[in-house]
Amino acid sequence: MDLFRQDRLAGTLLGVAANDAIDGNGVATVQSGIAAAALATASSPEQIATAFRGALVGWSLRHPWTADADTLHAAGCIALGLRRSGTLSPTGGAAARAAIVGAAMPYDVDERLAVGRALAEVTHADPRSVDAALFVAEVAAACVLAPANGDRSSIVERARWVVRAPELVVALHFALELVEKKVTMDLAVRELGIGNDVTEAVPLAAFAFMRFGDSLDIAMEQFAPAVGTPSRAAPQAGPGARASRAILGAWIGTLSGAASLPWGRISRLREGPFGPTRLRELAASLATLTADPEPLEEPRANGPSICSVVPMEPKRWPPARSSSARRVL
Repeated sequence: MDLFRQDRLAGTLLGVAANDAIDGNGVATVQSGIAAAALATASSPEQIATAFRGALVGWSLRHPWTADADTLHAAGCIALGLRRSGTLSPTGGAAARAAIVGAAMPYDVDERLAVGRALAEVTHADPRSVDAALFVAEVAAACVLAPANGDRSSIVERARWVVRAPELVVALHFALELVEKKVTMDLAVRELGIGNDVTEAVPLAAFAFMRFGDSLDIAMEQFAPAVGTPSRAAPQAGPGARASRAILGAWIGTLSGAASLPWGRISRLREGPFGPTRLRELAASLATLTADPEPLEEPRANGPSICSVVPMEPKRWPPARSSSARRVL
């Protein structure tokens, strides 16, 4: 068994759980665990998505109070036999669980994109939500291949090539600009937003990861007061805050590994169907899968950089949709 790979995979799942448990809402933890189980037991994107759909319906029927609106919508459509189950709202549920896809498939980019898209579309049909999920998985894949002290801004920059949705392209570029300016978390929240929209939740998670991702404790010391917690709700806080926290925890856990996560946070996690013991078991199962060979070169997107297409000015994004917006390098 590849112990290094197992540690990174456990870091992904436990990182989600540690931040997802802050407000007692475990949707991202449960769905990350369901996705991990599907990845460990199925092979093709279609089989993985089918396994995920079945488990999602079963969990939603047994524990409806733990599911969000998007999950209940998808479960209802699947139970009725509808082919398309994803909601058209651009929320962050698919992105919140997507990191495990990248951590489990760090080498084969085509397979990673196919599986990531298939899993995202189970609950989310909006292109912004799907692109956000692919981006989250791409960052996680880069974290697996990077050293624990790797340049986080470079990791995020390289992962942006999968994003095509103009609003998300612009927001991620703006997050990188804010990191370069070394702004505070409070200012980043005001500039990027933290509402229901995935084009706010994912860029904010990316900013926090790049700016304060040295450790989970450091990141949450900055992140939690800015976006609000159950005991201190910020005016901007919304469901997107939960997705941001889960994504942030997943990325930091993937990059640093489970052994480097703060014991105080992990020890507070409760055992259960997707408690820490089960999440470690899923990580071990995924680590036993045959590892793919490392690619000879990184995938690149065609077209010019977003820097040469969309001029960025503080507090003036997002601009009106334009056909000139293209995906980034």
